[in-house]
Amino acid sequence: MALKEIIEKKEIEGVVKIEETPHLLILWFEPDKIMDVIGILRDDSELSFDWLSFLTAIDMKSHLDVIYLLYSTKHKHRICLKTSVKRRHGSIKSIHELFAGAAWHENEVYDMFGLRFEGHPYPRRILTAPGMEGYPLLKDFHSPDFIVSGGVSRKPEKFREK
Repeated sequence: MALKEIIEKKEIEGVVKIEETPHLLILWFEPDKIMDVIGILRDDSELSFDWLSFLTAIDMKSHLDVIYLLYSTKHKHRICLKTSVKRRHGSIKSIHELFAGAAWHENEVYDMFGLRFEGHPYPRRILTAPGMEGYPLLKDFHSPDFIVSGGVSRKPEKFREK
């Protein structure tokens, strides 16, 4: 049975749309159902998605799309999960209890997009300079007029935003 047929048969609560591409099945889900959806995908023996490959976000200007890529080492299939959340001050539940490695990915997404992960054990910025304001992967982010490289220095005039 194809992965799409297995997923459809399960009638997973919270899944709102299934997209099939030539190489990947994409499940869109309600953000408040994340723990249920991922829990079923991980724990159901026909699915067994036991590996979180990555977690990221995309700034769509009006909202953030949050993207999870899961892989089953048992069945050798993968699936993409997508949901949408508020762009400013948005949040979604942390999945670190389902996949311990998610904690690092969640901190990276927080640092780059400002998305908060509810219940995260140690939320913090991990990639940007201490004291940095804003979130670099938001489309309206403006780079500060200084660079950090062996100390803080002003950005050369020709590279400053006008």
